[in-house]
Amino acid sequence: MLRALVEKEVKDLIRDPRIWIPVLIGFLVLPIMGVIQNISVSSQISQGYGAQVSVQVLLLDSYDGSRDFLEILKNVMRSYNMSYIDKEGSFPKEADALVIINASSIESLAKGRRIEALCFIRLDLPAHCPRRMWQ
Repeated sequence: MLRALVEKEVKDLIRDPRIWIPVLIGFLVLPIMGVIQNISVSSQISQGYGAQVSVQVLLLDSYDGSRDFLEILKNVMRSYNMSYIDKEGSFPKEADALVIINASSIESLAKGRRIEALCFIRLDLPAHCPRRMWQ
């Protein structure tokens, strides 16, 4: 008796499109839309990471190993798609970022401690944002 009732209900579910069309939409269309959105977002992110960033590094004070440190820093920056600008005062006109490092912290880095640095990044404001909002 119970088996006949279950068979009848399953047949009714299959015959009624108001039931199986939402199921199809839920199981097929929504994951496809999610994949399409994921592809578009990941391509936008990869384009943002692919852009070259120019950096000016400013060393305060002096230290014997500063020149060696700058050479190592240039090589590391190249591997992260950053270009090193050696010209003084190029930020913010030519360089996208300014990194200020105290030479005494380079000395502490040589001793195995952390380095202290300040980083300033130039932001391009969108055209639709009012300038007074960012002042």
